[in-house]
Amino acid sequence: MTAAHDQSMTLHVERRTLHELAAYPPHAPREEDGHYKIFRHAQHHLIHVLGAPCWIGGATLAQIKAGLPAGHRCEGATQLEAHHAVAEFAGLSEIDWRKVAHDFPQAELHSDEDFLNFAESEGGLMILCDVHHRHAGRGIHSITYPVWLLDRYAREEWEFLQTPEPTG
Repeated sequence: MTAAHDQSMTLHVERRTLHELAAYPPHAPREEDGHYKIFRHAQHHLIHVLGAPCWIGGATLAQIKAGLPAGHRCEGATQLEAHHAVAEFAGLSEIDWRKVAHDFPQAELHSDEDFLNFAESEGGLMILCDVHHRHAGRGIHSITYPVWLLDRYAREEWEFLQTPEPTG
């Protein structure tokens, strides 16, 4: 029997408080960005045409609209969204495309423009339900990546992300 299945072991829970100070460069609102059209097209194609599911919990838009069963990893989701998987939109203008080209040779990046097109395209996006994207206790924008990623590969009966006990 593995440690994960040994019920005699005590659950190890860590409570963490993350304080982060991020300095994003000045940028125009998304709607004014010239590459936003690429993003919107890619998001629509992935979600509505290809039926891509949430990368973490696996729920498709059709399943979310039909109502997810209790206990589903994406429980509480109301929609699917596109997440910038290579670099957050707010920082795109200060990304060195050469570094990205090294890690993503298949993208065939040769300029800042190539990088921006890639970052906003299907290859630069990850489909997530709104829970795994923006939820305060489960979304990639609010918790550490190591814990967030565990939820993708967790056994069906296991939840790494715990709901805090009410205080007071």
